[in-house]
Amino acid sequence: MELHDGLGQNLVALNLYLSTVMSETENRMLGICRDLAKESIMLMKSMCYNLAPPELDRGLLYALDVYFGKMNELSGNIEYVYNAKKVPLTHMTQENAYNIFRIIQEFVTNSRKYSECTTIECTIGKRNQKMILEIHDNGIGFDMRKIETGFGLKNMVKRAHVANASIELISAPGEGTAIIIEF
Repeated sequence: MELHDGLGQNLVALNLYLSTVMSETENRMLGICRDLAKESIMLMKSMCYNLAPPELDRGLLYALDVYFGKMNELSGNIEYVYNAKKVPLTHMTQENAYNIFRIIQEFVTNSRKYSECTTIECTIGKRNQKMILEIHDNGIGFDMRKIETGFGLKNMVKRAHVANASIELISAPGEGTAIIIEF
């Protein structure tokens, strides 16, 4: 909200002022500033959406369906597959759904950056009275013994803990990478 209502409003105002000045004078630098302001507005909107996806208000399964649909629209070189068995997530709080969603986003981001994958698949189902969410890529994988734990992996583990979930990372060279979340 603060980004949208504070920074966002300032960027919109800046863009309007630059457009007004540009209509009075033809200045290449002002045009560059206006374009930068427009770009900043789009970036801010994207950040607001990513910080609080409105689809989560309709539940984790729906939010993930929309998320993977958007990823397929935006990415020509990676196929995103989402399979959710019709399972009730009535026991899941909004905060827990948010944290699980963020774990998935982090995994997807890392896969896109490092894995050289062509497919990322997410499956949710129920096993032994527990919900199981598995997401994996078909990328190059890595040696788990040589992993350097960065902010992303640490944050995934912390988010799983906050969501009362367990998380397991699995990877091997040439075999892709997966995480399994049980909640």
